[in-house]
Amino acid sequence: MPNNTKFSWEYLNALLDRWRNHPVRRLANGTELICPVPHVAPEAWLHEIHGRLDYVAINALEREFKRPIPKALREFYKEANGLHLFSDEISVYGRRTSFDRNGEGTHQPYCLVTQNGAGERFPGCPNEFVFIGGYSDDGSNVAITSTESQEVLRLEPATGREIARWPSIWVWICSEADRYDALFDDEGRMKPGAG
Repeated sequence: MPNNTKFSWEYLNALLDRWRNHPVRRLANGTELICPVPHVAPEAWLHEIHGRLDYVAINALEREFKRPIPKALREFYKEANGLHLFSDEISVYGRRTSFDRNGEGTHQPYCLVTQNGAGERFPGCPNEFVFIGGYSDDGSNVAITSTESQEVLRLEPATGREIARWPSIWVWICSEADRYDALFDDEGRMKPGAG
């Protein structure tokens, strides 16, 4: 298991610095777009880090969510309102304020509220699970197991079978970012045979 103490917002940012050698775009809402990947789509970016949420926005999200947001996720939102890493291979859900499909409105996190709706949960999913992110390659969900827990699980979407487990959101996102970083070449393309 990775060393829990080394993983942090600073660690993730240091890893992303490799990609900041490519063009970076900062949006008015604080979102940082890193490394264009036109081979994916004309306006695609390898990484989208959505601007942090303040206490007012976190509390508004909690009201929209209609249940407590896990403490670990609240802390994460103080650094970023969700993210998409490696052409959306890994995502963390956040507060979506626009469903606009044009301009800067397209760069939004997946909605925490929507992703935790009844139609998104596997049969028998414990009510205390909060889906905080996911993977695009297999559609698996990432959940914090309760409001008080820091433990993060990767789960099959249809059955809820556990695929992997980490002791915290930072260990999950940083160790997975490390793993995926090794799968991509310097232009943001997945290396042959890596996927």
